[in-house]
Amino acid sequence: MFEKRKVGCRQKNTQQEYIETEKKRIIQLFEESCLKEIQVPSLLDASELLDLYGEDLRLRAYTTSDPVVGEQVLRPDFTLPILLYYLETEKREAKYFYCGNIWRRQKFSSIIPREQLQIGYEFFEKSGNEKVVRDVEAYLLAAKVLNKYRVKAVTGDIQILTSVINQLDTSEYKKNALMRHIWRPTRFKKLLEIFSDNVSNTHRNLFVDGFSKSAVEHKIDREGPIFGIRTKRDIVERTELLNNELFKNPIKKIDKLFVENVQKIHTSLSEASKELKSISRNAEEYKLAIENLDQRIDLLAEKNMKVEHIDFIATYGMTTLEYYDGFVFGFQGKNKNLPPVAQGGRYDGLCCSLAKNKKTIGAIGSMIRLDFLHKV
Repeated sequence: MFEKRKVGCRQKNTQQEYIETEKKRIIQLFEESCLKEIQVPSLLDASELLDLYGEDLRLRAYTTSDPVVGEQVLRPDFTLPILLYYLETEKREAKYFYCGNIWRRQKFSSIIPREQLQIGYEFFEKSGNEKVVRDVEAYLLAAKVLNKYRVKAVTGDIQILTSVINQLDTSEYKKNALMRHIWRPTRFKKLLEIFSDNVSNTHRNLFVDGFSKSAVEHKIDREGPIFGIRTKRDIVERTELLNNELFKNPIKKIDKLFVENVQKIHTSLSEASKELKSISRNAEEYKLAIENLDQRIDLLAEKNMKVEHIDFIATYGMTTLEYYDGFVFGFQGKNKNLPPVAQGGRYDGLCCSLAKNKKTIGAIGSMIRLDFLHKV
């Protein structure tokens, strides 16, 4: 028993030493790339995070109530606090790196620890004119860090799918609803089906059964006090709006098929543009997203990256990278049961929503799971 315990301690110490060695190596690479180290608190103001995640925050983060400063959250990621720090500066551009723990609730069966050691970086620019260049720079830095490991690179582009949704010939309500659930594939698929003209009015009536104003008001009264920020009137109005929307201006079958065909694309990065163009509806926003993809591929090829060996999955990052809205990427080890050892992407929309001066801000970042490197 004693010998087993000693072996376990040696293994743990060896792993910790390896992590420390890799941490120093990666920090040196970041400093050589002119990144500045930044420190952010472990406890964050819950109100700032609730604006981003909504009530889902309490399902994924550890919260606590402080009688002096109010509700606090153990840091669930580095991106938001670093972004808020950057927005308070007058800098036009900034490149930061960080290292520390994050805390997130996990499912009982998850192999991802609740406390994770991460190292990563965030690039910001207020002009937003060199987004594709920054995309490539961010990807190359992560690839350089992981060059010694046997990992598979995967890329995606959320801008392509959002451009498809934006061009749908339907109401703004339906488009906004699809946008809100783009990171929840099951809900997204169900909404797309409900909103399409594939569904008969008889079938739609099943969804809105009990959605009449009197039925909703009666149910609210019967269930007791209302918790949350929505009033009884808000709930009634939202159900009436949904009731009306289901029967007006449905998404055409050809448009629904277009969305589904884009979602199915899984190919090499070198073939991605060709496949996306083959199903194109010639909409301007969609064409612009593909042009950005083409530029990114060309720049990566110029840097001697073998784009034919990099995967492109149109829906990559749709379940884990909740605030990214453009180019996304990840690096997966040989053990597919483990999470990607690194992930990153562009999040311009989050920047603009939080920026008080409403100026165009571009941002892209990546995180590397330090405590998973020894398993790759």
